Amino acid sequence: MSETPVATDRTRLRIERQLPAPVEEVFAAWTDPQMMARWLSPTGQAEVEAEVRVDGRFRVVMIGEDMRLNTRVGTWWSIRRDGSRSPGARPTRGTSRALSP
Repeated sequence: MSETPVATDRTRLRIERQLPAPVEEVFAAWTDPQMMARWLSPTGQAEVEAEVRVDGRFRVVMIGEDMRLNTRVGTWWSIRRDGSRSPGARPTRGTSRALSP
């Protein structure tokens, strides 16, 4: 039997990548719900709720190519517009389920 990982206060996700885009566009991709829906979903289809502030919550429900719903929720732990790093998020849980026909 495998154990399900549990997020703790030490759980962090750090993504770094050079993108051929202005800092403001990349920042919007991580903080604007409409842009997050396009950026964070493999198909560009998602429902996003985001309270963009430190300790604010986010919820992303992605629709995969296999028509499965993948939900991710978390909390913002750092938000910077200066381009020194992307906004930080602490994922707290995730689920996946198939869409009904």
